Amino acid sequence: MFSEMVSADSDEMLDFKDERTASMPEAVMDQKETSRLIGEILNTLPDDQRAAVGLFYYDGMSVKEISEVLAV
Repeated sequence: MFSEMVSADSDEMLDFKDERTASMPEAVMDQKETSRLIGEILNTLPDDQRAAVGLFYYDGMSVKEISEVLAV
């Protein structure tokens, strides 16, 4: 596959960009800081509100499903 990209007698340099987030230290730090801040904010919520947020955003439940689970 690689040999199909450039002919064997070519001096052309290929520029491969690694666009994975894991290879970008600034992006990794931003994600960690964002996760930390979201965790702090969630911990300030009352238990029932924190559960509702978790069920909606992390478990993908609908508002109706959450109301049934939390009996509200």
